[in-house]
Amino acid sequence: MKLLVVSGTYNESGNIGEMIDTVLSLQFDDGTEVHYLVVDDNSPDGTAKIVEQKAEAYPKRLHLIKRSGKLGLGSAYKEAFQWALSQGYEAICQIDADLSHDPACIPKMLSLLNFHSFQGSHGSHGSKEPNGLKPEHTEVVNRGADFVIGSRYVHGGGAADWRRDRKFLSLCGAFYARLVMGVEFKDVTGGFNMWRDYVLWDLLARGIQANGFFFQLECKYYAYNMNYQGTEFPIQFAERKRGVSKMNRKILFEALFLAHRVTGFTFVKQLLRFGCTGLLGTLTNFILFYLTIIHWQVLGLNAGAVLAFLLSASQNYIVNSLWTFRTVGGGGLTVSKWLKFLASALFGLGINLAVLNALLYAEWVTDKLLAQCFGVLATMSVNFLISKYYVFGKQREKEVGLL
Repeated sequence: MKLLVVSGTYNESGNIGEMIDTVLSLQFDDGTEVHYLVVDDNSPDGTAKIVEQKAEAYPKRLHLIKRSGKLGLGSAYKEAFQWALSQGYEAICQIDADLSHDPACIPKMLSLLNFHSFQGSHGSHGSKEPNGLKPEHTEVVNRGADFVIGSRYVHGGGAADWRRDRKFLSLCGAFYARLVMGVEFKDVTGGFNMWRDYVLWDLLARGIQANGFFFQLECKYYAYNMNYQGTEFPIQFAERKRGVSKMNRKILFEALFLAHRVTGFTFVKQLLRFGCTGLLGTLTNFILFYLTIIHWQVLGLNAGAVLAFLLSASQNYIVNSLWTFRTVGGGGLTVSKWLKFLASALFGLGINLAVLNALLYAEWVTDKLLAQCFGVLATMSVNFLISKYYVFGKQREKEVGLL
């Protein structure tokens, strides 16, 4: 296995020397030789010069790409991936150069990868070649993951040096991105990742748009939706000891917005459609209630209310199945999904009543109508999430939006 470790750098002179020595001293049980590529954005602190000096001690194993200016982490990795594929590396590992990621995890992450070659496209795309590069894979065997995510949020992972507010913000950001993008991974924002070469062929052929921090999320989203197999490996994230972090809240919130954009705002569209379907169901419920109990007087109060609920909820199930949560592979209308949807509707009713009574009892809200509005909003949110991730299943969305 030919392994290349890559880092994008900007003003990392205080860390890059130690990072190079640590990475290039790694030992692998199978004899894998590790190489290291640094992509530097013309750091004014002399980061590139340190790499050039270190290259004398690691001939043919340490490589440097010097760029004209600060062009972004995502574009640095894209350039690194293209170079790695042109040189025939079979596994490529992304790692921050500030020593926040422990290089000692690299051999363990490599052991989780599918270590056999692959012919053609394993995912949803063909073998379109990025920038004229030509893959030379020969064998089709899959005995491991196609990419490995260094994860802070699985058992054994963490970030012990972080303050509580930063941990909370990071956890919320990761959860929100995971929710919006519909991926199964717990840590989609991290920058310690390992890829098989054929995954990167498909990602580059598809086209990765992000040039900044969101690059990390976009790669995982498309790899997941190309049906590549990803796994998470627990890592301990350490706060940098030297230099200044480039991460801030603005970058994080921008990435979370881009999480909507890369999915074609699927989550937002589904939420709006779910709300419209709910309003239609409410109108149906009122009409049935009026006709059966007041106008025709064919049913008693409780029987009419139950019938109106069942028919309006069934209508909502059909509309949501065929419109709100329509999936790539279909799946159709089934009794089991209908029963799940009815159960979620009843559960939502319980949430509504609980919120309504709690607000009025605690006197946080004194107006009954306003309290009911909060109850309805809570119900809609809970029902939407249950419907999206349980009733209709966590489907891999199309790469484009739902329109």
